[in-house]
Amino acid sequence: MSETRSVKVLIVEDTPKMLANLSDAFERFNRKDIPLPDDVGDVSSYLFEIAKASSYEELNEMLKNRDWNVYVIDRSFGGNDQKIPENFIETALLLPLRDLQLSGLRIVWTAYPDGGNLIECMRLDAWDYLDKNKPQYVSTYIDVVVSALKGLQEKDALIRKGILDRDGHTFVIEHYGEIYAKHKGNFVAFERGQDNKWKLEAVAAAPNLFDLYQKLGTKRPLCHITWVQE
Repeated sequence: MSETRSVKVLIVEDTPKMLANLSDAFERFNRKDIPLPDDVGDVSSYLFEIAKASSYEELNEMLKNRDWNVYVIDRSFGGNDQKIPENFIETALLLPLRDLQLSGLRIVWTAYPDGGNLIECMRLDAWDYLDKNKPQYVSTYIDVVVSALKGLQEKDALIRKGILDRDGHTFVIEHYGEIYAKHKGNFVAFERGQDNKWKLEAVAAAPNLFDLYQKLGTKRPLCHITWVQE
């Protein structure tokens, strides 16, 4: 059984009912009774810790914590609050989060979606941009939870791949003479054995990446790939 991982979620929403419903959706996932689509995969190890900001003052206080894993941001948060700078609203808080160099998934949800704002949010590193106005209203809240789970899985996969490739690069450097003699001019993929040590025998080799990926199939994320210069 996988170890439980705590995920800190900050919900930024100034409509009390929506804030309560969205928080409830994350809580329902913690009880494991929220319906999830088949493509989400195994997310049983995630446990959400939820915090809320419904005012500018609360948001400022929450942003002092730099450890949020997920931000769920209402695009029009505080739209009538004169204390909030205009660009703070228009960029759905993404620009301030970026300027503060805070990590974490940014999910923007809005009742007023438009293409221009979508592009701007993506440019500012939003993970997702969701429309609140779905025909089945309750599913909108579940969509946010599902988006968070998929984003966390993708981020975890990138971190694992980064560690794998750094380790694999060291392996290639240590054995470059032997690898060059066999595979010069090719892209080569290596994998670890059951003992977690790299195998010197390549999984696959090809003169271009497309052919190598075709050979590797679903094994590709588990391999370290390098080009052996001729």
